[in-house]
Amino acid sequence: MLICRVDEETARRTDLEKVRRELDNQVEELREDLDVEKSARLKVEKQKRELAEVNFRVFFICKCLCSSLSENNLIFHISLCKSPNLLQ
Repeated sequence: MLICRVDEETARRTDLEKVRRELDNQVEELREDLDVEKSARLKVEKQKRELAEVNFRVFFICKCLCSSLSENNLIFHISLCKSPNLLQ
């Protein structure tokens, strides 16, 4: 009887340790996923800042070049000026 209880406890302990290892692995995977998401978010935020700076420069260049145009024509010319060749 006592041996059966010891065996049952040992089996339960082994099962619990297995479950704990599996949960630890899942937590580690979630941490890695979170790190990847944080990196991606930081990259997107940096790209947004850079794009805003480029858009400002394009707007400023077009405004200087097209100062005599109406607002609608200026918007049209801004869209034309957004070519990569102009920014180099």
